[in-house]
Amino acid sequence: MTVSLKRSGDGQVRLERARPAPNYEARWGWSLLLPALLVIGALSVVPLARAIYSSFRQTSPLLPPKFIGFDNYRAVMESGAFLTAWRVTLQFTTITVLLTTVMAMISASALNSSFRGSSVVKPLVLLPWAVPGVIAGVIWRWMFNNNYGAINTILHALGLIDAYVYWLSKPGLAMLAACIAQTWSLLPLSIILILAALQNIPEEQYEAARLDGANSFQLYRYVTFPHIRTSVVIVALYNSLMGLTAYDIVYTMTAGGPGTATSVISYFTWSISFTNLNIGQGAALATIIALVSIVFIIGILRLLPKGALSDVD
Repeated sequence: MTVSLKRSGDGQVRLERARPAPNYEARWGWSLLLPALLVIGALSVVPLARAIYSSFRQTSPLLPPKFIGFDNYRAVMESGAFLTAWRVTLQFTTITVLLTTVMAMISASALNSSFRGSSVVKPLVLLPWAVPGVIAGVIWRWMFNNNYGAINTILHALGLIDAYVYWLSKPGLAMLAACIAQTWSLLPLSIILILAALQNIPEEQYEAARLDGANSFQLYRYVTFPHIRTSVVIVALYNSLMGLTAYDIVYTMTAGGPGTATSVISYFTWSISFTNLNIGQGAALATIIALVSIVFIIGILRLLPKGALSDVD
């Protein structure tokens, strides 16, 4: 609080609180953000509020709408497929996060070095990012086709398999195929984030470490990784969220099969909503997914070492 001395008409000096100067810069900033905030609100907040509202109602084209409280939530959680879908989702998320993060770190390190053709390779890395999830699922379904898929053809030509593998017909292999497709789709953004962090590392730090006798492993551990740690954490968090809400690639590749081997929680939500025509239970399950995702990410952030998301000086 700022104060000022002011002399009144009778000659006495009084202490008055000075009015803060109007912050035109902040007002201008908020005015520029307002259109984007309105769009975000219309496309995310409003649908979320509508889903929460529907989750407490009997919403189905086959039944009259009415308020039923938490009955939708109880029905969803008492379903035998509920825990199975979460188990499959956590398995799918764990595999894709590990694959994507490790491959992104390796790929970004390779792209950060100078080599012939790097100007061509770097734009090509972005291609999977431009492919919609549904199209990516169709492409990889063809790639893993039991009879004419490119994966079987390449492995057979290299002599790694004697007979064609039924990738999408066996539970374990179907899960692996879906994880590979999801990793391929998420990899470009992950590489970009880590590559940007690598390119901001001062070369003087490497030179100082080499003068101290550091080998390649020590250079990466004590110089490279501290600088890219923030980006790696962001990549892991983003890929975790994408794994928990994955739907398009899994649906187009396996449709949740064989059996329930790839029936992730998002596919279970779709099945309840549009196969069973129970929109209320689907909205309840979608609300549960949103809450679990929030709790999951907050939990990861709390488990991280202090300062893991702070900028490296």
